[in-house]
Amino acid sequence: DALPIWTPDANLVSDKISVELSLPDRDTVVSAGWFALFLPVLLATYAAALFGYPLMPSSVPVHYNMRAADAWAEKSGWIVLEPALLSTLSTAILFVCGLFMRRAPASVRGNPEAAPKAYRFRKYSVFLLLFTAILMQSSFLAVEAGYFVFVPPLWFLLPSLAGVVLVAAVLYLYFRFVRAKKPKGEILDDDDRWVLGMFYYDPANPSVFVEKRVGIGYTPNYGRPAAWLMTIGIIAVIVASVLLSTRS
Repeated sequence: DALPIWTPDANLVSDKISVELSLPDRDTVVSAGWFALFLPVLLATYAAALFGYPLMPSSVPVHYNMRAADAWAEKSGWIVLEPALLSTLSTAILFVCGLFMRRAPASVRGNPEAAPKAYRFRKYSVFLLLFTAILMQSSFLAVEAGYFVFVPPLWFLLPSLAGVVLVAAVLYLYFRFVRAKKPKGEILDDDDRWVLGMFYYDPANPSVFVEKRVGIGYTPNYGRPAAWLMTIGIIAVIVASVLLSTRS
């Protein structure tokens, strides 16, 4: 039998990138309405700061060890609002991340079938992000409530324990729906868009997040200003949290 003649696909050449700007319904992995779940705990944190302020003693706990509070600070409006403000900042960052994760990213590899069942992985990842955000908010609410009522110190360990479960869940989902599946069709060579092989940079790609080339999940597209803003915001939250936890 004669061998079939291979004809190159114009959409799968190494010197060309095709970005689909339209976002059909099937590319939306979850409804935006799910993000309303961010509001109840966040609003409860502000309510605790506002209505609990008169009930708070002159000194409030600002650090806990495994058994009890071990550092206090003089009560002030800024001290009392810190947990609520940090909760707002972290929620805003996760909310923006979730908005981009809820849609299938623009294909920079030229072939959506190159990652079969990645759609389901993204969908479950969004729900895990929602769970993480609510858990983080609950931790800040516990700090706020701890200013005027007793909160068991072990409560503050729950986010860390849940984080371990979260990482295990993401690993399972990734290997279950992405890694274990064989790609179909050709994949566009986009090596020139990965700086040092790790950082994605492509101003022509409208996606703020793209799938990692190695590992699990997504990485920012530093060709978009929004990616830089979110990265700076995340660093700010981490620095603020460290300063808050080490303050005496």
